[in-house]
Formats: sequence, structure tokens, C-alpha cells
Amino acid sequence: MLERGPLGTPSGAPAARRARSRVGAGVLAVALALGTVAFGTFALGNATPPAGAVGQSAQHTATRAAEVAKTQPSPVLTLAPVRPALLSNDESAEFELWLENPGDTELAASRVELALDPIRITGEAGLDAEFPIETALTLLEAETPTVPAGEGRLVSLAVPRAEWPLTTASDAGVYRVSAQIVPDADSDTPELSTTAPIVWRGAGGLTRVQLTTIVPMILPESIPSLPRRGQLDELMGPGSQLDELLNTAEQRGATLAIDPRVVAGVRVYGESASASAQSFVERLGLTSASTFALQFADADPSAQAALGFSRMLAPEGLSFATRFGTFAGQDPAETPAEPSPTDGPPDEPAPDPEPIGVPSLAELTTVATTLPGTAWPASDSLTPKVLDLLGRNGYSRVIASGENVSVAGGAARGTLNGVEYLVSDASLDAAARTALTAENETGHRSGVARTSALLVLRAQAGDPGTVVALDRAATPESPYAVDLVNTLSALPWVEPVAPGELPEGAVTLTPAAEAASPERIAALGEAVAREPQVLDYSRVLVAPEYLIDLQRVRLLQLFSARYTTPDANFASAAQRAAERDAETLNGVRVVTSTHTQLVGTTSRVPIQVRNTLPFDALLVAEVVPTNAALVVTGEDLKPALIPSESSTNILVPVRTRVSSGESGLEVELTAASGGEVVTSGLLAISIRSSWETVALGSLAVLTAAFFGFGIWRSIRRRSRTSAEDPGIVEP
Repeated sequence: MLERGPLGTPSGAPAARRARSRVGAGVLAVALALGTVAFGTFALGNATPPAGAVGQSAQHTATRAAEVAKTQPSPVLTLAPVRPALLSNDESAEFELWLENPGDTELAASRVELALDPIRITGEAGLDAEFPIETALTLLEAETPTVPAGEGRLVSLAVPRAEWPLTTASDAGVYRVSAQIVPDADSDTPELSTTAPIVWRGAGGLTRVQLTTIVPMILPESIPSLPRRGQLDELMGPGSQLDELLNTAEQRGATLAIDPRVVAGVRVYGESASASAQSFVERLGLTSASTFALQFADADPSAQAALGFSRMLAPEGLSFATRFGTFAGQDPAETPAEPSPTDGPPDEPAPDPEPIGVPSLAELTTVATTLPGTAWPASDSLTPKVLDLLGRNGYSRVIASGENVSVAGGAARGTLNGVEYLVSDASLDAAARTALTAENETGHRSGVARTSALLVLRAQAGDPGTVVALDRAATPESPYAVDLVNTLSALPWVEPVAPGELPEGAVTLTPAAEAASPERIAALGEAVAREPQVLDYSRVLVAPEYLIDLQRVRLLQLFSARYTTPDANFASAAQRAAERDAETLNGVRVVTSTHTQLVGTTSRVPIQVRNTLPFDALLVAEVVPTNAALVVTGEDLKPALIPSESSTNILVPVRTRVSSGESGLEVELTAASGGEVVTSGLLAISIRSSWETVALGSLAVLTAAFFGFGIWRSIRRRSRTSAEDPGIVEP
């Protein structure tokens, strides 16, 4: 048994063995060719099998652990090799063990046993088969630390090559390693186990599989329509996720699936967009990587087909954003400094006139690609309706998942009825998704190990080529996306190729039963039904096209294929969209919370109108008294401009007919362009008579005069007395 160091690392392992190194393609290839004999001298039979089933404990320990498990979330154990492939000249086999404690009680320190199944896996099913612990070979035992509630701990494990049972005589390929937590006799820690694949000496010989990696270039979910100008450098500047993905695709031969929103988000600002963002869009059009354009906002064709569309959704325009742009022939000083084409208000009022020289919608959204006419519906969504919709809209190439399309001979490309199919491997897609969505480095390495193992199995099975399509929800924000593309492309048993270089075969279709979940289709149908209401409401605006264009982009975003992935929360997105539409339809309203008092026969009553929309509104007020106590005087009210995200008072001249009482004004607002009433409200008014005021004032004057007269009279009387008897002297 090995001595144990900190965090369960055998003390004999040097610090370098615990480093999280990544192996490049050249290093792996050279190391595979070397195959040192020294490491091969340790025969398979020299390894010591476990004495019995791992994890035996006292009966009372199992009972206590079971009781705890009923009330606490189960701990999560993740095992991963530091490098997906182990070579015969590596000094050690390094693994990481992540122990997560989601419960609210401390997880006691325990012991972990690492074991290897010496039988090579020959098929994908073997990756998930029950681990044969009885025949497995023990690699090491180590301690696991105490894990506080709600936290996780990393355990680094290193098996020196002298203890590694596989040799150069062992078959190259995929093997499995097991980690099992064995709690102490008096511990509440449950028994846990997990496995991870590891590749020993690659796929064997010169066996390679051609791989096309599809990388989605789409904006993060946090961008609801188009990015603000101030966000462009963060999204597309040097070192950004999109910039790094573009660099990696060019270096590794990956294929880019480009959302037109990416280029439109820069072009709408014209010359006022940042230099780095403009440079990125220019590079995207000139890249050496294979490219194709997604539907705007990566809208899912299968959902549109399920709703019976004959034409696929497209933007109506992008005027809500181009109003902030600076284009040829326009004075840059006329452009607002801090535009906000999304859901928030601009920092200063936006100009209503369309800027001079604004490009057309096609010029704003068109992406130069090497694979025109390519569609990428959601996974496992290909139905006859989807194919019909794609054909009607000019698509001749479809990226489909293996659940719906298969190609003879293990190929991943083929043509049927004039449509070329690129078939992504569903198992590879799922493993890559695990690597992208991992919450920590160990989870990412676990996903990479499984993806690498699957590629070895494909190569050893003689598959000529395969396709892995990266998750479109995770890729834009995953910190592991670039690393994943680099790692897969650098594997010695992988040959990165463009889609057109994949071998072809005969295509067989297996259509999906339905394109998407009924709940999702129903929610999208409701969103489509709300769009005409929002478009009709746009007449309240100075520039109705702003809201018309924005609403369509929002709708396309809700159709995004990112919401079809396993971890997506479409229900939450649909609810937010419904709430936003409801707020839009109540964007301009009369504020009726105040109570107005009138003192006098004539006055101008302020009616407060609130505009919560991101665009200026132009409205006409029609005011009618609730009873005969008030009369609205003057001519018809002029249209009132209510700036975006602000309130304005409309002054209504009125005259009272009674001395006192209660009345009110019924207010109806209509668009200046005409149409039905947009909003209405009732303003309560209390009337105080003018004669009461005059009477009170007169009484005050009379009272003051009375007292003043009395004072004057007293003074005068004393003056007269002194004048008539001047000789009298007061004692």
C-alpha cells in the first residue's frame, strides 16, 4: 500500500505529477511511437487484485448511512484522468477525484480505493457497464478529507508507473478505472463509487478517425436582442470567447456555425462600433475555417415546422438599433454616446429620424460562408414537416443527429433526395456537452475523457468519419469550450477535416415522432399569437417600426435552438417573454393614484402619463368630466410627446359649475396617428367654492378693520383728555 500525502496524494509522487498538464498532438504522437520498454517490464500478473469486495463495512455503519441518505442529498463523486490518454513512457497515471457534499451536515473523512479493470472495452456499452470489482486490480488507497456542508474537495491521485498494471504488451484502447469511497466503521458517510475511462496507448497503430467539429458562434442568452455598443469589445474583442473560438477553429480545422446576430450586432452601429468588433466581423468573413450561417438568433426550424409555417421567421428590420449608428454621410456628432437598442432606455434621447446611409437588412445580416444553404435543426427533431419547410426555404444541406439519420459503413455524410446530410454522433455530442457544462475542472476532464474514449472506439471500429456538434447553449459562455476543441483536435487518433472531406455513404432516415415537446410548441404558438397585438400597439410611438423590429427579434430569440438542449430552462424564458409582452401592451398609461383639489372657478388640471417603453410615444388625450360640476374648456388638446422611460403632464383647462363637491375626469389616450383607445384612466377631483374663499377673506378684513378702529378710537380719546386739563399732574 502506498504512503498517503496531503489530500490523498501518495507521498512518493513529485509535485509535477499533480500538475494539470494538457498534452498536445505532437507530444502524444511522439510518445506513442517511443513506447519505452522499461515501463513494459511490469507484467499484468504482478498487480495485486483486491482481497475482496471493496467497501465492506459493519452493518450498523450501512444502517446509519442509509438513514442519513433519507434526509440528506447524496454526495456526488466525480473521477477523471488528468490527461485523457496514458502513454507507456508517462511517469505516472494521474487522476482527480472531486467529492461534492450538497447536504447540510459535514461529510467525514474516509478512504478511497482506486482500481483498474484490466479488460479492454470494445464497444460503447462497456463504458456504462457494471464495474467488475471482484476481478479489478487495485491501484492505490488514499484518504479523503473532511468535506464541509455545501462544499466540495479535490483529491489528487497519482499511480507511479511501477504500480501501473498495463504494459506495452497490453492492447491499446479504452480501459476503465473505478474510485470507491469506503467509510470508517463509525461514519455516516455513505459508500460511493464512480468510474472513468482512460485511453491506454491511443487507438493502436496508425488507426485514425476523421472528425468534423461544429462550433456554434452565437451570442450569450443574456443578450435579448442585439448587444449594446459598449458590450462589443467584451463579446468580440481580443481574448473574448468568440474571438478565441474563431482563432481555435482556424488553427484546428473546426467548422463555425454563425448566428447572423453576431455580425448584425456590430454593423448596426456602423463606424461608431469599436475597432476591435469591426475587425472581428471582417475576420469572420475572411476566415479559413469552414462556415455556414444559422437562422437569425439560431431560431429552430423544427419548431417553426411544428407550428405550420410555410416561410421561416426572419427579422423585419433592425431600426431600433441602427438609430444609434454612424454611417457614411452622417455627422458622428449626431450619434448618441451610449446607445441601448435592447430592453433598457438610452442614456440620452434617441434621434427619431433614420440615420443617413443605413445599410439594408440584407447588408446588416448577411454572412459570407463556405457552406451556403446549411440548416441545423435541434437534435432529434427531423420530421417530414421540417424537411419540407427547409426545402421551401432553399436549404440543401442539413446537420442532423444520429437519432434521425444513419449513413452506411459508419460514415457521417450522405445525400438523399437532393439533400446532403451531415450526421452528428449523439453519444459524442452528449459527452462533449458534459465537458462544456461542468461546474469544475474535474467534471470537465471527465467529459473530455469520455469523448476521447468514444473517438478511440470509433477509430477501432473502422468508422471512416464522424461529426461532433457542440452544445449551442453552453458553448457561448463555457470556460472550457476552447480547451475542448483544442484537445479533441490534437488527439493522435483524430484527423480534423472539413465537412466536405468526410467520406460518404448511403443515407437512411428515421424521422422523429415529433419535432419538440408539446409544451414548448404551445408556448411558442402563444408568443406568435401575441406578436400582432404588440405590432398594433406600436402605433402609439413616434417611430412604430422600432417596436415592430424589436418584437420580431425577441420572438426569434425565443425560438432559439439553445432552448432545446437538456439543461435549458425554456419554461422560464417563455414566462419572461409573456411578462415582457404584457408590460409592453401596458407601456403607456395614465397615472391615477393622485387626488386633485380645485380652488377657483378655472384651472388647468395636470394629467400624468407614464411611458415605460424604450421609445418615445406621441398621444392625443380626450378628457370628459364625470358629471356636470366640471366643464373642459378650450379647443381639442394637442398631441403630447411622452419620452421613453419617463412621465409627462398633460394640462387640461377646466371650469367649475358648483361651489363645492366631488367630480372627476375620464381620460382616454389614443395614438396621434389614430385608431382605438390605447389606455384610459379616471382622475378624482374635489371642488372648493370660490365664494367661500372670498367670504373668508372678507371676514378677515372686517375683523382687522374692527380691531384697528377700536385701537384708533382709544388713542384719540386719551389725546383729547390731555389737551383739556394740562395742569393736572399724576401723583
